[in-house]
Amino acid sequence: QLTTLLLSWNKLGAEGALGLAGALATMTQLTKLNLSGDYSDEKDSEGALELTRALRKMTQLRELELTGPRVIGLAGALDAEGRQELWRALETMPQLTTLLLGGNELGAEGALGLAGALATMTQLTELSLGGNELGAQ
Repeated sequence: QLTTLLLSWNKLGAEGALGLAGALATMTQLTKLNLSGDYSDEKDSEGALELTRALRKMTQLRELELTGPRVIGLAGALDAEGRQELWRALETMPQLTTLLLGGNELGAEGALGLAGALATMTQLTELSLGGNELGAQ
């Protein structure tokens, strides 16, 4: 059984993201997932949204890395609906110990959305939010 999946910096594109989402939905045993980097050259809300929905099924996940441009940021693949879906998925992951979201340009609004999810992550020991333009709010 696969427990670690590292797919960073692969430029999956819209079609690849949709295919990966379907595969991830069946990989409920994963404990470590890295989808960091510019996963797509195109703005692909649908593929990114399906990837975040697949995360909800990953009940064994302990480490999640989504760092880099165009992963979840305002300029990235996920639109506002997609970021909300990601926050909801994270709320179902109290077992996460590592969450790396650096370089996503979340901004103050994104940080507020993330804050609710963080409150449920009672096992979190490592959190990276560098490069997110969080502002003073």
